[in-house]
Amino acid sequence: MLTLVVRDQHAVPAPVREAREAREVREAREAREAREETTRQDVEMLTGAWPEAGDPARRAAIGHAAAFSTWRPLCREQGLTDREAVELMVAPAGAVGVEC
Repeated sequence: MLTLVVRDQHAVPAPVREAREAREVREAREAREAREETTRQDVEMLTGAWPEAGDPARRAAIGHAAAFSTWRPLCREQGLTDREAVELMVAPAGAVGVEC
C-alpha cells in the first residue's frame, strides 16, 4: 500500500503536500530538540557526580560519551555491548585532570 502512496504522491494537491511536508519537518525538529534537551540533562546529572564537576574538559568528555553519535558506532558498528561501551567511555571522563 505504501508503494501506491509514494507512486501517487504527485496527484496530491500542492497545498496539502506542502502542509504535510512542513508538519514532518516541524515534528522532526521537535523530536531532535527533545533528544538534545534530554542529553543536556543527562550530561548535567553525570557531570555533577564527578569531583570538579565544573571542569570543561570533563564536561566535554561526558557530553561526548552521552551522545548518540558516540554509542551507535561503538555498539552497532564495532559490536561492543552497552556495558563495554560504558566502561570505555568512563575512562576518558575519569582521566581528566590526571597527570601523565
